[in-house]
Amino acid sequence: VVSFGDGINTYSMRNLGGRVLAATFITWNDANNNGAIDNNESFLEMDVVFNSTVKWAIAPTSVKGKWFDVESVAAHEDGHVFGMGHVGNGIHTLEGDEDQTMYKSLASGETEQRSLETDGDIPGAQDPFLGYLAP
Repeated sequence: VVSFGDGINTYSMRNLGGRVLAATFITWNDANNNGAIDNNESFLEMDVVFNSTVKWAIAPTSVKGKWFDVESVAAHEDGHVFGMGHVGNGIHTLEGDEDQTMYKSLASGETEQRSLETDGDIPGAQDPFLGYLAP
């Protein structure tokens, strides 16, 4: 059983309900209570949770129909771990954003978002942290 706030970084699966594929939870010492990680504050842990009710595929050839690519979703959630927000959320919306790993959603059967790219994903680092990926 995963416990949040225990100082242990984890990747796990549990029922997140709804249309959420995965969620990233980051815990830090928020000394000034502003909800942002500042230079003088300590990162304590991160936990990535994949929705156990989703049909997951681990190889590009097995991603079919309503199955979701675990590598694409993991790369997206790792972007959140490193402080990136979503692209294509109205703040930094560019043509082709839907092909970026940090795009706000992922279609089933997609396998193109397995890495973070400098041509579009990096602007996501300038957006507020949203912490989840919904289909």
